[in-house]
Amino acid sequence: MSQIDSIIAVYLAAKTAEAAANKKAREEKARAEEAAAEILRHAAGRQAFDTDGYTVALSKETRVILDQQKLFADFPGIKSLTQYGKESTRDVITALARQAADVRSA
Repeated sequence: MSQIDSIIAVYLAAKTAEAAANKKAREEKARAEEAAAEILRHAAGRQAFDTDGYTVALSKETRVILDQQKLFADFPGIKSLTQYGKESTRDVITALARQAADVRSA
């Protein structure tokens, strides 16, 4: 196996591991949201409560997220990426195992 083949194999393994980690993170986020909903149900409107193992305080926090569609509707010129956009460039690498590449070309 040549050096570049080894590097490609490492890249593909890392991308596969990254995809698996992202999937796991999405699953854990859903699990945390379910647990949070159960905690809020248990609180029943209270701002704080105690359990055998925890003291829990609940509060509301608000953050502002730009409504992109409304912004574009109110200021159509803002869509000009040269005026407001920030360029982001990334490399896209697509690699197939040699056996798979041979099969696809047949």
